[in-house]
Amino acid sequence: MSPEAIRRSRAFYYGLIAQIDHEVGRLVRALDQMGIRRDTVVLFCSDHGDLLGDHGMFFKNNFFRGSWHIPMLLSCPGRIEPAPVSERLVTLTDVMPTLLELAGVEPPTGVHGVSLLDENENRHHIFGSLQPHRSAIHAVRTREWQYVFHANGGQQELYDLRRDWDERENLAYNDGCQDVCRELRAALTTHLREMDPTLLGSDGDVASTEPDWPTFGPVPTRLGLRPY
Repeated sequence: MSPEAIRRSRAFYYGLIAQIDHEVGRLVRALDQMGIRRDTVVLFCSDHGDLLGDHGMFFKNNFFRGSWHIPMLLSCPGRIEPAPVSERLVTLTDVMPTLLELAGVEPPTGVHGVSLLDENENRHHIFGSLQPHRSAIHAVRTREWQYVFHANGGQQELYDLRRDWDERENLAYNDGCQDVCRELRAALTTHLREMDPTLLGSDGDVASTEPDWPTFGPVPTRLGLRPY
């Protein structure tokens, strides 16, 4: 896509964000007008982001920051004090246990998330997986590092988020970063063993296949693939 088309798509995307902000404001004002704001939990989040041209890519289906670093805002007057941006690592699996605790309900067994109300919960890793088949992509993120494993070909990515927030320099094959790679890959392997052991190979490591990259057709010239 041309730079002009990328700018146009971003402008439409920002317009959609402004519309969502407006509609959420209408909702909160309605709660105030009905006098039930203090009895209502409001949790705002997204399921994923969109690269919008970052890294030369659009849409999601990867673990670059633009794809899986999303907003999560939680409001419950009288139960949760207003606070600045939190540095905790959270995921969408935390939504259910958080809402259940606010409702006074015990979460069922087997829930993997944690309640955001537990200020003592300070996990060191978060995990994600896409497309659990021969083209699966798995990731583990800490505050300092992002590690990504591609089952298709066994390719790896490693980014130092302290100095490379935009994930431009892949350090996975840098001799000085192999200890970090092994540590994060081991954490990922442990997570996958708990979640779905079929994603591991016979050697107990993350499963991979011979490279088999698809042949992509020409890039469409119209912006008709999404609302923007």
